[in-house]
Amino acid sequence: MKRLIIPVALSLFAIPSFAGGYLTTTNQNTAFYRMPAHNATIGTEGAYYDPAGIAFMKDGWHVSLDIQSVWQRRHVNSTFAPFAYRKGNDGSNQRKYIGVTNVPVLPHMDLAFKKDRWFGSFHFGPIAGGGSAKFSDGLGSFEANYAMLPVLVNRLAGSNVVTAYSSDIEFTGGQTYWGGQFNFGYRVAPKLSVSIGARLVYATAAYDGSISNIQLEMGGNMLPAATALTAMLTEAAKTNPTIAALISSGKLDVNDIVGDRKVDVYQRGFGIAPIISVHYKPGKWDLAARYEFNTSIRLKNHTAENGDAGMSMFKDGKKLAGDVPALLALGIQYNFSDRLRAQVGYNHFFEKQAKTYNSTTDSDDKQDLIKHHTFEILFGAEYDLSKTFTISAGGHKTTFGWGDDYAFLSDMGFSTNSWSFGLGTRMHLTEKLSADLAVYKTFYSHVTKNISDYAATITRSLGALGVQPVPGSDKMTRLSTCVGISLNYDF
Repeated sequence: MKRLIIPVALSLFAIPSFAGGYLTTTNQNTAFYRMPAHNATIGTEGAYYDPAGIAFMKDGWHVSLDIQSVWQRRHVNSTFAPFAYRKGNDGSNQRKYIGVTNVPVLPHMDLAFKKDRWFGSFHFGPIAGGGSAKFSDGLGSFEANYAMLPVLVNRLAGSNVVTAYSSDIEFTGGQTYWGGQFNFGYRVAPKLSVSIGARLVYATAAYDGSISNIQLEMGGNMLPAATALTAMLTEAAKTNPTIAALISSGKLDVNDIVGDRKVDVYQRGFGIAPIISVHYKPGKWDLAARYEFNTSIRLKNHTAENGDAGMSMFKDGKKLAGDVPALLALGIQYNFSDRLRAQVGYNHFFEKQAKTYNSTTDSDDKQDLIKHHTFEILFGAEYDLSKTFTISAGGHKTTFGWGDDYAFLSDMGFSTNSWSFGLGTRMHLTEKLSADLAVYKTFYSHVTKNISDYAATITRSLGALGVQPVPGSDKMTRLSTCVGISLNYDF
């Protein structure tokens, strides 16, 4: 019998992006925070958002150095009847879990060069993930299997001999995909420029978790779960041939059910994606389009000894799909005057074509659970108060394609539809030096995923012992606040 208790939900864990699709980060410069619509921008930050737009900058070198700070909380309210057995839970069938992500320094860099009709650019930054989340009390998908132990033991005993359970569960995990992007272009006509390039991605992920000290309360005393379960199984085997056969064949091992478990895995992989960009500038208008091809990435496990929890997905040397989806970004900017500009944009993430590992099938097919691609509508405006100060604001609406069943999501890895708003300023400190300051806030919707077999890992494996599926649900949402500062210099 495979080790049961650290659930397959671990495979769904990822640090969701702070802006963009579920595995794409578009907050690549503080300029985005102060005005999220940037797909048709003309500036150094265009090294990421609009490489072809660099054709319309002044000749010379331009650099932007950016630091962002991110604070994020993920809230999960799980409902599952056996949680009522949890020691100290006051008989409630609900448990609340919080995942904390604090990233004090998230760096980015943009570099651009233009000479006559030729131009080029370089961008560096985390294009997916960018931090880690810590769940000090675990999650419902972890705890549900242990919550089923009182149900199992009481059924074997024929009475309510177990009145509570307790466990020590914690988990920390994170992903960061670092991207280095080069683009080169040519202004083919006075109003039209094109650019081609590529992004090299180095992807890393780390998972560190443990489940230990599983105890059951019997007769008012907390006992090791292994002791109680062994006694019940031994007694039940005397009259139950099925249980006796499972024990004698070695297919039913108490340690597989309640033994301590740990996950200690580091993953890494590489990928490359071509990028094409075009910018058209007729009069007061700026029209731009950018297409990033799918980045095929296979994350290879580097697993510590006994750090795979007995799970196939964490076996040392195993490779898991973690593609960054293709992206189509469109932008339109209108220059009302030399001082006032407004922009709208659209992002379309082709996530159904990006292969993602699925622990349930042990195949790279999790993307098949997505009902439609993620898309974003962006808007913003900026106004030059003076030669020194520019103020800007904007926002965007992100819509994911999970469908009503939310099959793609788990309590460990989820993004929900959201509204985001940014506000900030650009200060022109000298003729060549400027600084951006901005704050960016996201408001996420609440979703509830209903699960017919909430502790499926243990009920599927112990069905022969009479363990029946018990339904449950996860209500999920997030809170996110970001601030940024960048320095921009024109040589």
